[in-house]
Amino acid sequence: MREARFMGTVTAMAMHDMQNVLAIIRESAGLVGDLLEINKSTPFKHRDALERAVGHITRHVERGKGILEAMGRLAHAPDDNQLDHSDLAACCRAVVQLTERLAHMKNAEVRLAGPDRGIPVGVGTLPAMTALFLGLSHIFGLPGPDGRVVNVVALARDGAAVARLCLDGLALEPGAVAGLDEALRGTGARPAAAEGCLELSFPLAGPRD
Repeated sequence: MREARFMGTVTAMAMHDMQNVLAIIRESAGLVGDLLEINKSTPFKHRDALERAVGHITRHVERGKGILEAMGRLAHAPDDNQLDHSDLAACCRAVVQLTERLAHMKNAEVRLAGPDRGIPVGVGTLPAMTALFLGLSHIFGLPGPDGRVVNVVALARDGAAVARLCLDGLALEPGAVAGLDEALRGTGARPAAAEGCLELSFPLAGPRD
């Protein structure tokens, strides 16, 4: 645990520095955009190309901010206040950000769906994110057409917190669910197959002292 906290602390500090780097890039791109707008009546051969470049930079800076926020949540997972409880919705948001590359490698997409409300669960941040990652990895590993989209939503239902990982046409065999149950041991998550979805159930957090 000492090593995990060291890694988390150093990573969190690096994430903070990277956020400052992105802020400088965003401000610089914004300045270029403002100058283009102020001088819009002045002929400039490459105006369209530069405006597209500024837009491209701005979009990717926002994407980078989201990834860094997700990395920050992962970095703080070993903190004392996240060892035995977490926010399932926030964990889903972070894992979706962090698995975009994995989805792309499988010619797929992963998206956060549904309302983004806090859902406190009685498991730590790291095991909750581990369970979500393993569930998504299983779905991405299944054969399927290019361009498929996995939608992730967190909700509270029947006294439990549930993360639904949904894909059109998904049909999980009982053996696959049993294998996932073994893989998820120790995370506090229980897998179940639903129509078009893999559901991961977590215990809701109880009252804290």
